[in-house]
Amino acid sequence: MTTLAQSVANPAANTSDYKVYADVTSATIAGRLFHVELVKNNEREFLSFTMITNLFDGDETGTAVKFTTSDAGMMKMFAGGWLPNGRRMTVIGQVKEVRNSYTNKDGELVALKRPELKLIKASVILGASPKKKG
Repeated sequence: MTTLAQSVANPAANTSDYKVYADVTSATIAGRLFHVELVKNNEREFLSFTMITNLFDGDETGTAVKFTTSDAGMMKMFAGGWLPNGRRMTVIGQVKEVRNSYTNKDGELVALKRPELKLIKASVILGASPKKKG
């Protein structure tokens, strides 16, 4: 059995004696709402969001940030039409997945149009809506 002192002195020491927990990585990201839809799954309803953010100046494609929420306030805003595409928003959440490709049904690796970041336990702060046309 490896002692704690041995692990600290030698991080490569056998860690099989310890339970491995996920590192909790949270992120705060500002961007614009790209798409939101109401999802009905069995008896549960929630909103599925896709937000686009530019991670650096000149970022032409942006990064898609995906998250879900069943927050009652957000559900009311969606039903009332207060979540238009282009609305500024900031989301704070725990990073679940980062990907830039997927495997299709033929087993081929396909690049996504833009990188994708998935968050869980998301909280949303809404900003300004885009100007109405006309």
